[in-house]
Amino acid sequence: MTMSTNIFEEGTRRNLGFSTVRGTIGISDLWQLPLQKGPINLDAIAIECDSELKKETVSFVTATTTANHIKQLKFDIVKHIIDVKIAEADEQTRLIAKQAKREQLLSLIADKQHTELSQKSIDELTAELAAL
Repeated sequence: MTMSTNIFEEGTRRNLGFSTVRGTIGISDLWQLPLQKGPINLDAIAIECDSELKKETVSFVTATTTANHIKQLKFDIVKHIIDVKIAEADEQTRLIAKQAKREQLLSLIADKQHTELSQKSIDELTAELAAL
């Protein structure tokens, strides 16, 4: 099984639900949750999934049970969504910083143009005005 697409396909086919303090939610509902804020968040769900995985007894002789597979699948889905949301937040932060830098540079350019213009003589300014 490959990551992302297939875990979501399998998760939706199995109609996986994720327990929260307000009841069970589906996979598509996970995308609407915040990373950490509020009573229902992705971090809390991932911690619960991880805790459930750690409770399982692992055998190195017998095959993994369906229950173990489902718990791992649920964890993988939540973790993937967390990773995507973190990447999106990082990109948004980068874009905001880039826009702020752009505005700063445009402001400095305008200031320098104003300074350059204000240093011209009245004759030069009059001639420039007449040329318009």
